[in-house]
Amino acid sequence: MTMTVAMLAVGLGCVTAVATQPASAQHPGVKQSRDWKALPGTGLDVVGNAREGDLRRARREITAFRAALASLMPGIRLSAPEPTTLVVFKDHPSFTEFAPRDGKHRRQLNVGGYFSKSADRNYLVLPVHANRRTTSETALHEYTHFVISRNFRDVPLWLNEGLAEFYSTFEVNDQGHAIVGKAPSSRIDTLRSDRMPPLRHLLSGATIPRNFRSSDTAMFYAQSWLFVHYMTLADGGKRQGQIVKYLQLLPTTTSAEAAAREAFGTTLEALEHDVIRYSERDQFPALGLAGAASEAQPQETAAMNEADVAELKGRLLVELGVAREAAPYVERALALDPSHRAGQITQGRLLVLEERETEALAILVKVAQEDPGSFAAQYYLGSALYNGGRYQDAIVALDRALKISPKAASAWFAVALATMALRQYDQSDSAMAQVQELYSAADWHYARAHEALRLGRYDAALPEATTFIERAGVGDDSAPYAAFIGVIAARRLGLVERAEALLTRTASVLLPRSWPLTVVQFMQGRLNATEFLRKAQDNGQRTEANTYLGMHLAQIGQNDEAIKHLTWVKEKGERHYTEYALAIAELKRLQSGQ
Repeated sequence: MTMTVAMLAVGLGCVTAVATQPASAQHPGVKQSRDWKALPGTGLDVVGNAREGDLRRARREITAFRAALASLMPGIRLSAPEPTTLVVFKDHPSFTEFAPRDGKHRRQLNVGGYFSKSADRNYLVLPVHANRRTTSETALHEYTHFVISRNFRDVPLWLNEGLAEFYSTFEVNDQGHAIVGKAPSSRIDTLRSDRMPPLRHLLSGATIPRNFRSSDTAMFYAQSWLFVHYMTLADGGKRQGQIVKYLQLLPTTTSAEAAAREAFGTTLEALEHDVIRYSERDQFPALGLAGAASEAQPQETAAMNEADVAELKGRLLVELGVAREAAPYVERALALDPSHRAGQITQGRLLVLEERETEALAILVKVAQEDPGSFAAQYYLGSALYNGGRYQDAIVALDRALKISPKAASAWFAVALATMALRQYDQSDSAMAQVQELYSAADWHYARAHEALRLGRYDAALPEATTFIERAGVGDDSAPYAAFIGVIAARRLGLVERAEALLTRTASVLLPRSWPLTVVQFMQGRLNATEFLRKAQDNGQRTEANTYLGMHLAQIGQNDEAIKHLTWVKEKGERHYTEYALAIAELKRLQSGQ
């Protein structure tokens, strides 16, 4: 399975982004960029090589989008401990180098933008495009998920996706007039082409797609969008605010149905009748917000210097996990300005990504000593110490980071991992609770499960993997891989029936002839090693196959054979796959005789 932008720190070496100084900071003797500019602002910095008018338009759109969220979801928190930077490229060709990668680490050229979460700064990365939908729908969809996760815990999947779909069609014109809730034609077509499942099935989770590539996915998204649209804009918006009430009631009521009845003030049968009638209308309302994006005191743009530009480009590529592409930019930033603090930290992170921990620590220790008040310096030092197996030292550095920024979810998560590594489970669980309080997301559980398995903490890996599946849903793309973690952990704990139950459940939702189903069949003993390896179609699948085969052979005591397959992963495997880290850790255990 690949590490992606959408995932949260599946290994601390891939935790993303740092900014210890403003992007437009001036450095004596470093020349200014001819095309890169910065537009500072409260909580939202805008930088890019786009024209000044495009930078202002992009910020106006995001500002208006945040205003729309605040208007339609009263009381929602839009601010976060870390600031947000909007990176605007002048066109799609200049954006392409920094586009997110797919499972084979190829650029996703059809992506019109993306939202990237990080330890101390978040990024919205967009190209300027004639078609606004192509430019920003993806980013607005992901940004909505981010805001929801910052405010509510355990949001049902239908509601999370319905809200993101509803807000992703947001538009704002040059005068600052915004439109929220435009009906996406693709969702309307789906609703008209087939019969919707009962509303109670949607609310209970019974209609979650068996797999997000299956045929029922379109209806799930369409019905989720429709219900959110109805609750937000039907009958003049009289139900606005009821979704927030529903979210608040979910943790304290006996069922989703009970929460719905209390929040929506009617029975599910009556509500379903109204929603069906609503879906049959010829036109759907949208909400207009006038003047939502006005700037009381417009800021002046400033030319960025070349060192800042190079560091930013290197950092974006480090976030994407492409060390080879990031290195020239980081080197250029430090060649232009050897004292560039953000460049030094990004260099340290790059070295961690390249598995050069000793060199990384030399840089990060120095930076942390010279800049004790920098959250980024302390946090990334703690991350590097963790990656080097110095867990107690990592906790000390992370504690310093948390004194600077007590609400930094990534730092609390790093503490949860380091204390788990030391088998301090009470402290680890306490830190994990802080993470979910600050930033509720199922991905934290996947990341913790993966690290627990890598560290050999099987008693922690199994419950975390199970929790991820329950929260993300069995149809989530990562759910089979969480199940594989749980199966390996369960077998090493002697819980054979638990492992078999996980495999049976996982197999029931996978598409025929899919690669994850092939892995399940191997783990169930329905494929032998030769057949399993032969079915791997590319190097990524071979990385997974050799890892799971090696771990299976180690489990049954065939250590020499296990070492052969794990060594193959070390020498020929895809390093950006999460299985790579599992294989390396297992290989070290076997070679050390543990």
